Amino acid sequence: MMGYTADLSDYLWEIMERFTENLMYASRWLLAPVYVGLWLGLLALTIKFFEEIFTYCPIFLALRKTI
Repeated sequence: MMGYTADLSDYLWEIMERFTENLMYASRWLLAPVYVGLWLGLLALTIKFFEEIFTYCPIFLALRKTI
């Protein structure tokens, strides 16, 4: 009789473990759009940063000549 309960608890443990693994594997696809959005935001900020640098670069070079 003890062997039956041990087998049942092992079986339930395996089912619970498999469910948890499948849930973790599936949840990464929920985060994929968030990471894509973060990447696009970082790309937009990088482009804007270099636009500003190139806008102010001639001004900085002109100031250097006057000093």
